[in-house]
Amino acid sequence: MPYRPSARRRLPLCLTAIAAGALIPLAGPAASAREVITCQINGADGYTGTPGDDTIRCQGLPPGVVLDAGAGDDTISVDGIVDGGQVRGGDGRDTITVEEPGVLGATGVLDGQDGDDSFVVHGAVHGAVRGGDGEDSASVRLGAQLGPTGVISGGDDHDYLDAVEGLPLAGRVMGDEGYDEIYLFGGLLWSGLAHGGDGPDIIFVVYGGNEGRVLGGDGDDWIELTSNDGVLDGGSGFDECFTLHGTPPVNCEAEPAP
Repeated sequence: MPYRPSARRRLPLCLTAIAAGALIPLAGPAASAREVITCQINGADGYTGTPGDDTIRCQGLPPGVVLDAGAGDDTISVDGIVDGGQVRGGDGRDTITVEEPGVLGATGVLDGQDGDDSFVVHGAVHGAVRGGDGEDSASVRLGAQLGPTGVISGGDDHDYLDAVEGLPLAGRVMGDEGYDEIYLFGGLLWSGLAHGGDGPDIIFVVYGGNEGRVLGGDGDDWIELTSNDGVLDGGSGFDECFTLHGTPPVNCEAEPAP
């Protein structure tokens, strides 16, 4: 007759198996990973700034997440991916920087909101950079990108927007309302657009690629496009337009003598 262990001897094995099974975590909320906060405000994790001056650093922003810096003169830097998330400067003179590893995706937004804000772009911009109200500045530095879906807009008031030499842009640079200055020393690619918007504007572009557009908009504008293979249109108002090579401008009341 084959050997069969008694129930008494089998019982500890069953208890051992149950005890071991109790150590196995079950799927569900209790086992879900802790939410990772991607921003630090004055050294502490969070997405809401204080009423004062904050130093904020973000390793990107997940879709649907909003960083609200609040009032005060805030310094915000982004060196991760922001796509579907938003960075809001709030009131005050804020400085928002997209570092070189950083990427502002097509649905990402950096919004300075109220106050005189400054943007510095070292990384890639495929979404929207908005100055908001106030005298804002945005500078696109060497090594950065402004993709075809990327938009840099000054918003209301006197804004200063520039891109360094040797960096042609594929996206849109918009002055919006007010007296704006736009200097694109690297020029525009075929899909690029520089638009002064309402008000008297100064626009300087080194090169306008095929189908690239430089538009003055409403107001009395001064526009210089060194070499034009696209469109230079002064728009309404009394505009002074200058181009040395390529397609001549349209809707310009003053041009250089031949």
